[in-house]
Formats: sequence, structure tokens, C-alpha cells
Amino acid sequence: MNPPQQAHTPPARDSVALDGATRAPRLEVRGLGVELGGVDVLSGVSLAVDAGRWLTVLGPNGAGKSTFLRAVAGVVAARGGVWSDGEELHRLARRARARRVALVPQEPTFPPSMTVGSYALLGRTAHLGILGRERRGDLAVVEEVLVRLGLRDLADRPVAALSGGERQRVAIARALVQDASLLLLDEPTSSLDVGHQLEVLELVDELRRERGLTVVAAMHDLTLAAQFADEVALLESGRLVMAGTPEEVLTERTLSRYYRANVRVVRDGDLLLVVPDRRAGPTS
Repeated sequence: MNPPQQAHTPPARDSVALDGATRAPRLEVRGLGVELGGVDVLSGVSLAVDAGRWLTVLGPNGAGKSTFLRAVAGVVAARGGVWSDGEELHRLARRARARRVALVPQEPTFPPSMTVGSYALLGRTAHLGILGRERRGDLAVVEEVLVRLGLRDLADRPVAALSGGERQRVAIARALVQDASLLLLDEPTSSLDVGHQLEVLELVDELRRERGLTVVAAMHDLTLAAQFADEVALLESGRLVMAGTPEEVLTERTLSRYYRANVRVVRDGDLLLVVPDRRAGPTS
């Protein structure tokens, strides 16, 4: 995964069909930058994600992972450009962009008293007709996603009454209901126990293949990132410092340098495990 050359003309269209599902988009980010309070929190990030691939964005706290996802989604003002299959996303109307890109924020906001089913249905807003009424097909999409995320029995419960992990799954459900081909996940497992972490990531990966999704996820868990990502991008202080396969990026030398932590990278068959190593002593 090499950063594309800087250019002012949009890239050529390039997409593939996966398993006969919808066409996964190719994502290209060029010179992406964000300024907040007069400070550059993201600067000159350029990378490409091939159609149907899973990119995980890594980096220590404050590296700019969440800002990067928000900039790609168009919910924060940004310099540079973001293209999906040759179309510049930031030039699309909000409704059209919502049919292309779905973002699960790290701390989603839930309207008071709204039920799980009603919140998930909000994901269909960009697909509703001119009268703004849901159709049978919209309700079927919601039903399918709630069942697959283990939320069907909670459909009539207020989201506010759920645990943090359950609310996290509800937020992911809304994004999947949105049926966008580019799925952006900001720390999707942060409030989940180990069992639900794997369950949610396996479901996202399964739907990626079934529906033809391109996935970009910001994650802290380096071992989970290695298991699910096709490629990883490492940010530090708002800049892209390295990109490649998990094996290329997740090395003891690289992680020690950018995370300032002693770790061991262990292979267990096909698994790549990143383990904190207290025995190595404190880092300088």
C-alpha cells in the first residue's frame, strides 16, 4: 500500500465485485490535513486502499487516528482530497455522501429515550424516498443487522438503558444499516469484552466480503489489528510515518520507536501477537 503521487486531477475509476455483491470502492486520500484551533492535527496524509480491502490505522494516543477518519467522512473541514472510485467525496451532497460512507465514531451520541430499533433505522435515512418514510425493504435491512449483531431481543429497549458494550454494537448496527460501501470504524471494540470484540470484527469482515465493503478502522489493539487488517497505516503527530502489511509495520523496532514501549512480536502459526514485555525494563 504505497501513498499515491500528489495530483490535482481525480484518479481513474477502479473497483471490483466481491462474491457477486455490491461493488467495493477504491479509496484514495491525497494530502489530507486538518487544522483545529490554529494547530495542524493532521498534515499531508496520502494513502490508497484497494477495493474490498481492510486498512487499520494505528498510532499512539493523539496521533490523529480519529481526526483522519472524520476528515475522510467529511464531518470535519479538511485540506486535500478524498476520492472513492474516482469521485471526490467532499464534493458530494450530504445525502449522496451518506450512501457512500458510513462512520462509527468512538463516542456516538444517542438521542434520549430512542429505542435500539429506531436508532438503527436512522441508518436508512439517506435511502428513504421523497416522503421520508421507511419501506418494507428498509425494515428488513434493520432486522437482518440486529439479528446478526445479537441485538434483536433489545430492539424495543431504550439505548440509554444498555451497557457500554451493547451501545457500541448498536452504533455499529446503524452504520451497517446505512449500507454504504466504505465503512469507517473508530475504535469499534473499545467498550466490548473479548468475546464481543471478536464477534463484531468477524461480522464486519464477513459483511465486507459478502456486500463488497472497503473498511478503514482505527484501533488500539495491535494483535487484533494484525489479525483482521490487510494493510496498516501508522500515524504519529498527525503524519503518516509508515504503511504496509501488518508483518512489515508491526515490528518490535517500529513499535518501540513510535509507541515508546517495550513489546515482543511473537508468531503463533499464522497469528502475529504483540505482547507488552515488562522484563525489558522502562523505555527512555
